[in-house]
Amino acid sequence: MELRTHTDLAGFWDVAQSLYLADPAAHTIPLAAVVPRLGTPYQDDVGPLITVHEDGVLTGAVFRTPPYPLGLSGLSGLRTSAMRAVAAEVLALAPDLDTINGPVEVAEAFANAWQELTGRPWRLERGERLYRLATLVPPDVRGTARVLTEADVELVSLWRKDFSRVLGVELDIDAAEAGLRQALEMGTTVLLWEVDGKPVSCAQASGVVSGMSRVSFVYTPPEQRGNGYGSAVTAAMSRWAGEAGADCVVLFTVIDNPVSNAIYQRIGYQPVHDTANVLLGQGN
Repeated sequence: MELRTHTDLAGFWDVAQSLYLADPAAHTIPLAAVVPRLGTPYQDDVGPLITVHEDGVLTGAVFRTPPYPLGLSGLSGLRTSAMRAVAAEVLALAPDLDTINGPVEVAEAFANAWQELTGRPWRLERGERLYRLATLVPPDVRGTARVLTEADVELVSLWRKDFSRVLGVELDIDAAEAGLRQALEMGTTVLLWEVDGKPVSCAQASGVVSGMSRVSFVYTPPEQRGNGYGSAVTAAMSRWAGEAGADCVVLFTVIDNPVSNAIYQRIGYQPVHDTANVLLGQGN
């Protein structure tokens, strides 16, 4: 087995893309996180970037685009000894790594290898379920969808701040706005659901990469919940992705949120697999 450490995103992608492009749904995170950064100022703030090779054949890949977790979807099927070797290489490059994300079995295997190497425990922060759109079934909800404009940035930044807090990430309003603008610069589209001219919900979708687009940041402020606006804007965002050329539209939900899981299945999404967000160096 050979591990190759890459120093730039373009070089990593040249080697790793065949693995990720083979299953765009399973590898939605690297496709949405890496490809839009290529050729932009955001391509430099990355790493570790590692590919795994067996007898010259690419068998795995791992990447990170801070501040997001280390992405492990490319390590599916790796044997235990290889997983430990990857964890050791990551540890040498990023000893302060604190979060990883990937399919449940992969994330747990990496976390166990990390614990063996460091003596530090880990714990599950959040379990998520990946869904893929089959046949869209839009709900009958009052209102219309429209694309975000500059006039909406302040409001949507506030929503982004509140949304992030629910996921355990504290952002000030400047960081929330910066994150929104960066996403827009990298090809993300944000839709607002409006009722009587007032925005009541929002969702975003990544630009289409290899036929895949991921819907995320579905948010409805507390005072507007219970009216179906989240379902409506998700359906509208999903339709937009399809019209933009995606034949694979996916999204994640938090596993222990029965409301969102039921909503997305009602509008046509079907489960693919479960993933785990794992905190390293923290006990249960």
